[in-house]
Amino acid sequence: MNRSLTPALLLPLLLGCTGRSAQPESGNPAPTEAHAPTAAAVPAPAGTPSANGDADRGTTREVPFLRNDTLFFYDYSHRDTASGFLDFCRVFVDKNSLSANYSRIQELAAPDSERNRRDFEELTAALRTEYPGAIRRHDLRGCPGTWLQLASVDGEYYLDELYMYPITITDSLFVEQMQDGPWPSLLDTFECPAPGHYRFRTRGLRGEKRSFDLYLTDTLRRVAVLAEHEGEATRYQLLAAGEFPPQFDLLVWESSELSTGDEVRRDAPDFEAMIAGR
Repeated sequence: MNRSLTPALLLPLLLGCTGRSAQPESGNPAPTEAHAPTAAAVPAPAGTPSANGDADRGTTREVPFLRNDTLFFYDYSHRDTASGFLDFCRVFVDKNSLSANYSRIQELAAPDSERNRRDFEELTAALRTEYPGAIRRHDLRGCPGTWLQLASVDGEYYLDELYMYPITITDSLFVEQMQDGPWPSLLDTFECPAPGHYRFRTRGLRGEKRSFDLYLTDTLRRVAVLAEHEGEATRYQLLAAGEFPPQFDLLVWESSELSTGDEVRRDAPDFEAMIAGR
């Protein structure tokens, strides 16, 4: 079920919500919570020795391989023979947009989910307190309202479960999903200098001001590069329009503990070349 918050529902929350001001720490996105089924429910991969008291045993496969028609990029398993604890990490591709993996992403990340709604209401109330007065509304000129993080692995694009931090743009708000919940800012300006190029500035809590350019680099699959300008530096993100059913398969991470994300080698896109080649 699609639990994503449509842009039309965000403005009433901003205009009408009340509550105490929340001031969480902000920061760059970190890995989201790993999908970790209980170790007892996870069978050891084929070839993993059983715990028999002799020694700690384990296996690791770090190259792409197929198992029951599922593409795996990483498969690690290690059972401690003393405690019986199974330490594991698996990274594989889910092609079924109706699967529990896709549903879990929508539930964890949507600003209006039960998990996130309270924080979102408190933060939008804080914005109204810090910036009283009329809310500016902008013509988005066809810009998609929801964007999802993409990973490039072996030349293919995947939605990345480990870094699933959606971005929502409405006619008045710019909302980023952070590790601790949604982080809304007011959309100060919004313009379209050229087809498929959107430029905007935002105002956040404690006077935070930010500047962005969003470039559509693949109009057919709705892939974009988001460039955030920080002084003389520019930080890039690879995004896909948040459409359902999605255009891309999902890179799923299952692990006993939070993964560091370096188990799979991601490509390093040349963002400037992508922008120049639009």
